[in-house]
Amino acid sequence: MLEDKDLDAELEKRALAKQEQKPLVSFEKPAEQTKNNAETKDLVDKGIQAAVIHKLQNEEETQKKFLDAANKIVDTNVSRATNEAEKDEKRAIFENNKDACDLYGIDEKTVPKWVVKGAKRVQDFWYAMWLIIGFFTTAPIVFLSKKVKVVLKKTWVAVIFAILIYGAIVSSPLWIRYLKPQIM
Repeated sequence: MLEDKDLDAELEKRALAKQEQKPLVSFEKPAEQTKNNAETKDLVDKGIQAAVIHKLQNEEETQKKFLDAANKIVDTNVSRATNEAEKDEKRAIFENNKDACDLYGIDEKTVPKWVVKGAKRVQDFWYAMWLIIGFFTTAPIVFLSKKVKVVLKKTWVAVIFAILIYGAIVSSPLWIRYLKPQIM
């Protein structure tokens, strides 16, 4: 058995060891507890990261799952970028052909491109018709009225004279046909 001295030394040693151990319930200030909690969380996070790295390096099943997830993320981002580019293109085509779209009541920037291009072609057709018809009707009257306005200084009088002059020029073949038999 142990002697009294040895027993006293052993008990003293255990008492010192107990004093050095941290108690299960801490009575430290909250800042120190927060610091200890942050250190503990940091250690746990590092441990989890190390475990994830180990698992990724050693397990084919985990590697496959990560590659599948990466493929989905890449596909989603590429699809999103493609959709945004298509929206921007539609918006640009709509903005460039806004007049044609207004004629047909198209007021959305997301309509299909072919609709906007079709509206533009139809508008171009009607502009061509307007130019052809205007070449024989309104253009000469506007031209003549501007020339007559230089002399008469009144727009409405110049337009009336221009219409009369243009009417006389256009109807001259009829007058010639009507008057020709009487002259001979």
